[in-house]
Amino acid sequence: MSKYEGVECPICGKPFDKQDDLVVCPECGAPYHRACIAKRGSCVYADQHGPGFAWEEPNKQAEKEAQYDGKASLRCSRCGTVNPYGGLFCEVCGTPLHGNQQDNPFPGQGPYGQTPPPGFHSIPYNPFTTPFGGLGADEEIDGIPVKDLALFVGDNPHYFLPKFKEMKNHRATTWNWAAVFFQYFYFAYRKMWGFAILSFLACTVLEIPSFIYSAQAVVGQQVTPLFYTIMLVCSFLSVAVRVLLGLFANKLYMYAVFRRVRKIRAKYGDSPQYNEMLLKQGSVSRVAVIVLAAIYFVLSMAMTWFTIWLGAL
Repeated sequence: MSKYEGVECPICGKPFDKQDDLVVCPECGAPYHRACIAKRGSCVYADQHGPGFAWEEPNKQAEKEAQYDGKASLRCSRCGTVNPYGGLFCEVCGTPLHGNQQDNPFPGQGPYGQTPPPGFHSIPYNPFTTPFGGLGADEEIDGIPVKDLALFVGDNPHYFLPKFKEMKNHRATTWNWAAVFFQYFYFAYRKMWGFAILSFLACTVLEIPSFIYSAQAVVGQQVTPLFYTIMLVCSFLSVAVRVLLGLFANKLYMYAVFRRVRKIRAKYGDSPQYNEMLLKQGSVSRVAVIVLAAIYFVLSMAMTWFTIWLGAL
């Protein structure tokens, strides 16, 4: 048992040497002098035995505590997993690690202050619902660490990061249903302002004939065959736009993410502001969606009433 040489017996405190007769606890792996454990009758750590607990050499434990700088937020408050310093999400259950000691549901327990009760460590690991979508936090996609991309993406990184990797590995496109159904609202949500404006203008222009047709139907006016043909063509073009958005939205978003992350990294590098700017300039904008919805509603009402007014003349 040379691997325990120099380690102190948890009972007597004397370091082990090659000649000592040692036994190891079958529950947690803690080593003891055979005489010491026989005299005590039980493992020193018996009250901590359970899922997720294993004895660790005190020196290694001290090194780990120094590495994690004593920050309780690095032990997941949900499953109790100790995560690498600077981590964004728990590597096992995906819970964000930005909480503080006040967020701890199990205060005052364990060396980190967040040891969960027995059985709480049994949350299954699912690579398709974890923040990195099954990718490693330090893995790079086109030279950018996955954790940086996840921080910038914000919502649903487990969906986007594998898509980014697929497309960077020469897959042309991936399908995005959200872009099909929500179009410019989707781009505004993802802070892709240029594409949001372009798709808004394109979709609005293509919807004008349908608005006019609906308004004329309300006042009982008949439409000409030419206008009806124009309306049908615009309807087909509107469907085509939706299909194109579904095909290329992920690719456009990938280009936007990589371009903006590289720009932020070039400006801030390894400074403390780097992660802050990734969060600030990335993620999503719910306010933009609300504003765009309000603009769409106002324009729709104005166009409808204007068409009705023209028909009444």
